[in-house]
Amino acid sequence: MHRSLAFALAVCLSAPAFAQEFPTPPPELARFDRLLGLWDGAGTVVMEEGAPAAKWVSRSTFAKVLGGFFVQEDMVIEFPGAPIPAMTFRNFYGYDTQRKRYTSVGVSNQGATMHDELHWVDENSFVSSKTHREEGRVVTERWTTTLGKGEVRFTGDRAVGAGQFFQYVEGGLKPAQQPSAAKALEAAAGLGDPAPEMVKLNRCAGTYKMKGTYQATPEIPSMPILGTETLVPRFGGSVLEVKVVGEGFPYEAWAAWAWSAEKGCYTSIYLNNMGEISASDMRWVGDTLVNSEATVMNGAPFLIRGEIQMNAQGAITKGRADGMMGTSKPYTVFEAVYTKQ
Repeated sequence: MHRSLAFALAVCLSAPAFAQEFPTPPPELARFDRLLGLWDGAGTVVMEEGAPAAKWVSRSTFAKVLGGFFVQEDMVIEFPGAPIPAMTFRNFYGYDTQRKRYTSVGVSNQGATMHDELHWVDENSFVSSKTHREEGRVVTERWTTTLGKGEVRFTGDRAVGAGQFFQYVEGGLKPAQQPSAAKALEAAAGLGDPAPEMVKLNRCAGTYKMKGTYQATPEIPSMPILGTETLVPRFGGSVLEVKVVGEGFPYEAWAAWAWSAEKGCYTSIYLNNMGEISASDMRWVGDTLVNSEATVMNGAPFLIRGEIQMNAQGAITKGRADGMMGTSKPYTVFEAVYTKQ
């Protein structure tokens, strides 16, 4: 199996892949089946409380990816007649079998990664919420999505600071026959210039061959791994998208990195064809990108630290991840050398 770069910096290990059969998609994911297909959307958005509503239209594609472990949503939203640029989103919906919860991750041309926990309140509706800073203000949002017969309805409510909640977005989706939104999404510009931190990070963009070793648990020996990783700047360079393909083992992964001015660091999201899904923060230590994460694996606490070394030109040269599982001593989970193609 092969996690390599995406693994080392956004890791959520799946040790049982070597001790048991290759995992299969969890039955919980079937709740998203009604989303699959092509959709046209329409609705309104209120940018500030009391402001007039602006109309929006959208086209979306929902499809199962990464061995059926996730549902990928590509959405392009436009605002006819309004001086608002198009918005694009690539989201993934899944079920975290380690933490027993529904989760989504994604990116947008706003230049950010997203990571949300989803709560199904009945068989047709799920809710997510978050509090974050937006242009210096504290903003709290709640999103409600309802799956009907041949349609999807959703609303977004928000409150600014200590203010009252107001309906921010409302609308719905109906089945369509339009082409996939993926190509339009991948060609979309960012909503602003990329942060200087992303300009620095994007120097590592390109295709790499990776050769190294992987040790799933402290008790078993390490094994050799090979793979190809492709890093592509998206949305004018505001997001770096990572795709991983293993050689000699049916492993695939997707990851994305972006700069968070709110956190003062890079944020990373990661998922693969074994159902793993995670989010973490990354920071420079000299010429090395470092992240750490505390998670759960096989019911035991698991700590991981990933490192990616860069040369003077910004190309990736080496990767490493060290972990501690349960009461084990630290051990090297992953170590590899990268060759830019």
